[in-house]
Amino acid sequence: MSDRLGQVYELLMRGLCNKEIARHVGLAEGSVKYHLSRIYLRMGVTTRAAAITKHFRGQHECVSEVDVGNTASQGEARNGAAREFPGA
Repeated sequence: MSDRLGQVYELLMRGLCNKEIARHVGLAEGSVKYHLSRIYLRMGVTTRAAAITKHFRGQHECVSEVDVGNTASQGEARNGAAREFPGA
């Protein structure tokens, strides 16, 4: 998982709206929506509310980006840059 995706995930869990997330990480709002769709897919949910609920109820599995395989670049994997992220 990219650092940017992790940032979007963390801000989502803090309750920020798309516009606030975009401003905070320096992305266009459309890019935030794209990242959110990837997060929802990995979590096995289709809405923001379901993602937040699943996160806070602890109903997700945490996997490192190295375990996910192609979501981490080879450089990140070599450097051990693994972040926990809920996966489906």
